[in-house]
Order: sequence, then structure tokens, then C-alpha cells
Amino acid sequence: MSDDSRKIFPMESALEVLANSKSEGALSFMSHAVQRTVCEECSVAVAPMVKGWLYTLHPEFLRGDKAGAKPYPVWVNELKTRLGDNVSVPPMEESAIAGLNDMLDTMQALKDLAEAKTAEAEEAVAKYDAVAPFEGKAAKLETEVAKLKEQVSQLEAKNKAAKDELAKAKADLADFEGKVAVDENDVVNSVKGMVEKAVKAALASMPLGAVGAGAAPAAGAAPAAAGAAAAAGGAPAEEFGFGSSGGDSEFGFGMPSGGDAFGAPAAPAADAAPAAPAEDFGFGASGASSDGFGF
Repeated sequence: MSDDSRKIFPMESALEVLANSKSEGALSFMSHAVQRTVCEECSVAVAPMVKGWLYTLHPEFLRGDKAGAKPYPVWVNELKTRLGDNVSVPPMEESAIAGLNDMLDTMQALKDLAEAKTAEAEEAVAKYDAVAPFEGKAAKLETEVAKLKEQVSQLEAKNKAAKDELAKAKADLADFEGKVAVDENDVVNSVKGMVEKAVKAALASMPLGAVGAGAAPAAGAAPAAAGAAAAAGGAPAEEFGFGSSGGDSEFGFGMPSGGDAFGAPAAPAADAAPAAPAEDFGFGASGASSDGFGF
């Protein structure tokens, strides 16, 4: 090792290494000896090797009292008087510190890990201290969140039921696609209209003198006249089943000979004025209740 790598230290620094001190001077002396930074934790492992190296380098350190045999200031002054105020030392040989470096690397890694874990623990404590006041609020919020989740579940169930009902309704309505809904009142009114038109057409096609012509038969002769009319008229009409005796109504309302449009007997006198038709369409007597068509 060249003399350029030597370094001069105060005698106190070398004596502090021999006394197992962790002072700044002792750590600086050991760092120079092993050519790497030595911390307080590592000094416990480095100091024995540096002391042995120092004894071989300066055997005079072996003569005299050991550290601790006398008060430290007295011991330091005696050695400084005998050895001088300063000491010049080179770094240790690389072969001598090879194994030491491996050990120091392991110790440094463990130290870094310990420092990292300590930092994490301190951070966790800080976070806990910051969150602790909110723990009660957090528990309350969790309860409220649980209630909201339950309400959401209920709403989802109702929504699913509504969707199922809608799908069923759509399926039921599919059978009615293209069909028109019919109102019952519309049907009734339509049928009444058709009947009204048919009756008016039948009345319009009859001879004007047919209504009220001829004399009314005797009360006892009415059945006989009806029977004769039936014999003369033949089978009933097929349209509505109302048998006719020679009548030509399109609805098969048969009129016996000499009767009015609806089979009523004629007026008693031949020269009497024709009887007025009943209200609406002549069904029923005048003054009787009517349903719109004289029934």
C-alpha cells in the first residue's frame, strides 16, 4: 500500500478505538482502516479487527496499561506523552478485510431493512392516530351502507318482478296484434241501425193502401182467417223464420191478406181513414213504453 493512502489521526482517535468507544473520532479511524463507512452498529464487529491490525502496525500500543486500568483521561495522557499527539496509519490490506466486507454488507442490509420496517411502523402509527377519531363514524357508515344495500336488493327484486309482469303482458297482447277492439255499445247501436234501415225499407216498399185497408173480421173469425192464411201462404220464409201468408217482406214478416204491415187487423170500416202508425216504427200501442224501435 502506498504512503499516499496513509492518513494522520489525533492520538485520541486511535486510543478511542482501543477503548471500544463509538465516538466520531473512533468511527472515522475505523472507516479509514476498512475503506468504507462504519456506523455505530457496525463498529461492534469492526473494532476487534482494527485493534488487532493497529497492534501489529504499532506494537508500542501493546506496552503499558490497558484501557480501563486507570481513569480514561489519565490513561490517554500517559500514552500521548509516550507515543505522541498524532498517529499515521494506512488502510488495511484488501485481503484482510475481504471477509469483513461480506459481514458488513450483511449487517448493512439488515440495518436498512430494520430502518425500513421502522419507517413503515411509524407511518402506520401515524395513520392510525389520524384515523382513530373516525372509527366510530366509519362503523356508523358501514351500518348505513348495509341498510342501503338491503334497500337496493329489494328495489332490484321489485324491478325484476315488474319486468316479468311486463313480459307476460306483452306475451298476452301478442295474440291481439292486428285485431281491433270492439265496443259492445257500438255493436248494439250498429245492429239497431241496421234494423231501423231494414224496417224503413220494408215500409217504403209496401203499397200505400195496404195499411188500414179492409174490414176487421169478427172476433170469433180471427183464428179461422189465420188458419186460412196459413193454408194459402205455404211454408214460412227462411230469412228470420217469421212465416208469411203471401207477404213479400225481405225479413219474412208475413202479412195475412187484409192485414197491416205487421199482421194487425184492419180498421172496422172500409171508408174510415187509415190508422196512423205507432210511434217510431209501429211496434206496440201508442203511449206504451218504447226502447227506440217501438218495442
